[in-house]
Amino acid sequence: MRRNARGGGRKSGGFRLEVFTSDELQEIHLATLEVLSQTGVVVEDEEALATFEDGGATVDSERKVVRLPAHVVEDALHSAPPKVVMCGRSPERDVVLEDGRVGFTNFGEGIQVVDPHTGELHESRKQDAADCTKIIDALPEIDVVERPLGAHDVPQDTASLHNAEAIFTNTTKPRPSAR
Repeated sequence: MRRNARGGGRKSGGFRLEVFTSDELQEIHLATLEVLSQTGVVVEDEEALATFEDGGATVDSERKVVRLPAHVVEDALHSAPPKVVMCGRSPERDVVLEDGRVGFTNFGEGIQVVDPHTGELHESRKQDAADCTKIIDALPEIDVVERPLGAHDVPQDTASLHNAEAIFTNTTKPRPSAR
């Protein structure tokens, strides 16, 4: 299992970056709780709305807005495990997620690609997603693979399956979701 680097750990020397103080982090947390409880979030999936309601959230089914009381959020945070291992296809690609440990993923989803051979700009295709995933898989700095591109050359009602196939078959790194 690969243990990704620790960020911000106290050591005898070296560089440490703390963007926020403990007090500032607490203020951000309290502001977040306020937004979640008063403004809420839009949730479009009916099953998710029912799950939120069953879990103690206030659900406006007509507007599809979920308001989460602070105690529901706090209970969820306290129930989360202190460590999660994201498993790759081989143990040396596993990534440990825990407090103070830093990991990296590619981020964002491209919708167009410049063909490296012709210079043509086109909508991203399944093969582009596969090729891009191979590059990400080869980069040692990237720990977890997120979908880099979406396949637009396949039926869109099954695109998530095509995307998953293009990505899963071209990486041994952990993958958070198939989308």
